[in-house]
Amino acid sequence: MHLPIVNLPVRPGFSTSSISPTSSFEQQALRILERSPAAVEPSDVSQATYLDLMERILRAAAAWQDERGAVIDPVKKEETGQASPRFVSAAAVLLHFGRCGDLREQVHLGMDYCCRRLAAGAAGSPDFWMRELLTAWMMISPDSPTVRSEAWARDLRSVDPEKLYTSVETPKKPIETLHNWTVYAAAGEGLRELLGLDHIDPAVKSGTRFWTKYMPAQLKHFTAAGMYRDPNDPFTYDMTTRLQFATPLMYGFKSPIDDPLHELLRRGAMAELLYASPDGLAPFGGRSAAVHFQECIFAAIGEMEARRYRTANPPLSRVFKRHARLGVGAIRRWLDMTPHRHLKNGFAPDQMHGCEAYSSYSTYSCFAASCLGLAALWADESIGESTTPAEIGGVRVRGRARVS
Repeated sequence: MHLPIVNLPVRPGFSTSSISPTSSFEQQALRILERSPAAVEPSDVSQATYLDLMERILRAAAAWQDERGAVIDPVKKEETGQASPRFVSAAAVLLHFGRCGDLREQVHLGMDYCCRRLAAGAAGSPDFWMRELLTAWMMISPDSPTVRSEAWARDLRSVDPEKLYTSVETPKKPIETLHNWTVYAAAGEGLRELLGLDHIDPAVKSGTRFWTKYMPAQLKHFTAAGMYRDPNDPFTYDMTTRLQFATPLMYGFKSPIDDPLHELLRRGAMAELLYASPDGLAPFGGRSAAVHFQECIFAAIGEMEARRYRTANPPLSRVFKRHARLGVGAIRRWLDMTPHRHLKNGFAPDQMHGCEAYSSYSTYSCFAASCLGLAALWADESIGESTTPAEIGGVRVRGRARVS
């Protein structure tokens, strides 16, 4: 089953007691765009570019897969975090687009392994696995042998989030203290609901039940400008967390917090336009910085927002289309190296220069491919490009920056 992609709503002026009617960042971006040149030379990035870069990463990653279907990090010599489901997810998107047919059995093997491992409670960083595996499910289950897809469905339905995920409410972890891991989990649970793979026991907090319990508290972590505040305010966890919120919404998931959430995501994307560099790169700041998946997230969010404004505001739609593509064009030089790099430096991957302990080569390479996969799925090639605010210039911040 491949879910249709929806156009996100535009709700200008939405307000609640905790969200101001307009964002100063949004006002500033729109003022800058008033000075946009009449025409701009299009970038040389397209949906095909997303797929080309994904294929480069995933053909390398296919060589890291062992006989079980697990992806073994070539630097650490062990399976790290969520590398395996991210490989499966991104590779399944390539199969959907008619690429990498020679890897089909490896993708199926990886899906076998990941679904069994998640169901058994043996997954590393399990909160991240469901969204990736359900993206793969959408891409490959209709064309897979019935016995195989039935086994995947059985394993996925068996998952009890509050027993298997790690970022869930406990007496020592009140719900309001949870952050991005819980949102990653909710992205998977939203897709699980849409695909009819939520847990059959109504007492289990899966699907919409998980989302309804855990996501309202997450709204408190947003600024009025729609930026998500993970602890210590790293830029990466603003953009990646917003992408997780948005993914099930792109396929029509509904929840009681739709109105404020849609508006916060819309505003956060406007803020993102201002903090991208003129060549489309993400800012350096906080943990998980300088990794290529940042610009791949820009691509997915930009393609998503281009769809949002396609009819309601075509000029702004074209701005987001260009935002999606500039960053991907800027990181190609590192992905074109042999071997490809997963960070913005040319050091050999086995030196792990600039990496946190968790920033493994396999996990973050496959995550870049996974985010490019979302960008490819959401891309509307009929939308053109217009100059971004960062290319025009004129951003001003007065006084000390405030994030609260």
